[in-house]
Amino acid sequence: MGSLSAIATTSLEHRFGFSVAFTMPTLAFAIGSCIVFHTRKIYKVTPPKGSVIIHAIGVLWLVSRKGWDFESAKSSTEEPNVHGRAFEWDNEFVDEVRQAVQASRLFVYFPIFWTAYSQMLTNFVSQAATMETHGIPNDILTMIDPLAIMLFIPILDRIVFPWFRRLGIPLSVTTRITCGFILCSGAMAYAAMVQKAIYASPPCFSFPRALECMDGKVPNEVHILVQIPGYVLLALSEILISVTGLEHAYTNAPQSMRSLIMSLFISTYAVGSLLALAITPFTFDPNIANVYSFLSLITFVVGLLFWFNNRHFEDAMRRHAPI
Repeated sequence: MGSLSAIATTSLEHRFGFSVAFTMPTLAFAIGSCIVFHTRKIYKVTPPKGSVIIHAIGVLWLVSRKGWDFESAKSSTEEPNVHGRAFEWDNEFVDEVRQAVQASRLFVYFPIFWTAYSQMLTNFVSQAATMETHGIPNDILTMIDPLAIMLFIPILDRIVFPWFRRLGIPLSVTTRITCGFILCSGAMAYAAMVQKAIYASPPCFSFPRALECMDGKVPNEVHILVQIPGYVLLALSEILISVTGLEHAYTNAPQSMRSLIMSLFISTYAVGSLLALAITPFTFDPNIANVYSFLSLITFVVGLLFWFNNRHFEDAMRRHAPI
């Protein structure tokens, strides 16, 4: 529903302006708030409890100074306190932190994926503005990604993955995430090809929408819909990387650690956004195709490193041993 509403607001902005486009979600939030307030008494409210994150940070800080030996953070060790203070956690909590860290080690590679993925929300939109839109808003194609995700998740879950299992080819978490990196690399490679096609097309060639070329009013002669395969590849990669990695880490983490897992996962998106910001100075014509090519290469290399370093990940999780 969020994807459909985004299509509606984008279309309203294109036809009637920003005032009408912002009025629609304002009304939606107002109606939703009234419904929540009116039905507030039927909800079960759980009182907030203390956060485990502070104690988890304490455990991680201690074990980082001890060569990542989690046994050193247990109260049964020879060093029962830190800086003269008794530990504020028990041995079971230390084991839970270790299990959460093992489950979330996949996230180390995710910032590179998010760096490439974020191009969909930035440079893909700018790229579409240099193409012939034929009345289609240049920022509406971003909705292809969530729509493709809704389409492909049940197909992969109900058809593709069971088919591979019947063939005796188990698609492990590591395999799926590696395939996601390869698909993301393919999306960036395809975007580079589209960008090169734009640079090869009249009327402005390597400087589309430049003020020196027809006052920047005429796009290059490439149809906007050629971007669609790039969005579909990114959607598939998001399913295989983000959904698979988060689901696995979440289900393998202790219940008390799930908020920590979620915070670690979200932090990878933040790091990816910072990396994407760092390459922004290089996204200028006629260099944008090179940026896409670089992202394709680095994503592919990181995918290979991910496979090499985590191919025994699930076996290690089963043994509850460090990876």
